[in-house]
Order: sequence, then C-alpha cells, then structure tokens
Amino acid sequence: MNTCCTNFIKRITAYFEAKFTKDKDCTKDAVNVVESFSKAKVLYKTLCKKCHPDRFVEEEKKLIAENLFMRVQHNRYDYEALKCISDEVDQSLD
Repeated sequence: MNTCCTNFIKRITAYFEAKFTKDKDCTKDAVNVVESFSKAKVLYKTLCKKCHPDRFVEEEKKLIAENLFMRVQHNRYDYEALKCISDEVDQSLD
C-alpha cells in the first residue's frame, strides 16, 4: 500500500476515534480529510482524462503525458499533490 493511502487510513482512523471520544479538534481534522478526499477524487478523474497518453499523437507529448499520468495514478488520494500536477499538466500539455 502506498504512503498516501496509508496516511489517509490513519487520518480516517483518527476521525472515528475522535468521534467516540468527542475531541473537537480531531473531528475538524477528520472533516477536512473527508473533504480533501472528495476534492481529490474529482481532480483525479479530470487529470486522468486530460493527460491520458492515448490522447496524443506526437511522441514527445505522449511521453510527457505518460509521465504525468503515472504521477497522477501514484498520488490518487493526495489532493495537494494533484493540484501541483494539474498546474504541470496545464503548462506542458496545452
């Protein structure tokens, strides 16, 4: 399991622990985790469509897209990393 997924599981676990212990700071953090996961899911799907290597005919663009696509796959659950990759996709593929 990759580190992004492991961190996500740890943060969700903290959410459920906080829910039962009524710790408000942990609950706020858990809500942020869930919101971040929802945003990451939408951004992930968008980026997969934008930088899929099969969309490109030119070999150079195809290689760039393949590299970006693999990075998107690797950072599937990390919203912050996906935002950075999104900027790169906009600069290098459009």
